[in-house]
Amino acid sequence: MIANQRLVTAGGLLENRADLRGYPFRYVAVHSYTLMRGEGLRVLMAAVELLEQHGWTLVNMMQIDKNLYAIMRQPQQQPRPAS
Repeated sequence: MIANQRLVTAGGLLENRADLRGYPFRYVAVHSYTLMRGEGLRVLMAAVELLEQHGWTLVNMMQIDKNLYAIMRQPQQQPRPAS
């Protein structure tokens, strides 16, 4: 389902309900809502840091209405040598 929408929730990543191993695309959007006292941003940043530990790179962050997004790029896989 993540691959169909190219979107994953920050909470899903932090609670281990979402697994991006085997994700077929290079980019994914991580989503959170703006919450009181910056809680939504804190959750989103924690998810970004989690993905960075696995080699992903933050490309951009944006807010659209009450939605926060972090666009992440996964590392390119090295082509396997021909046998």
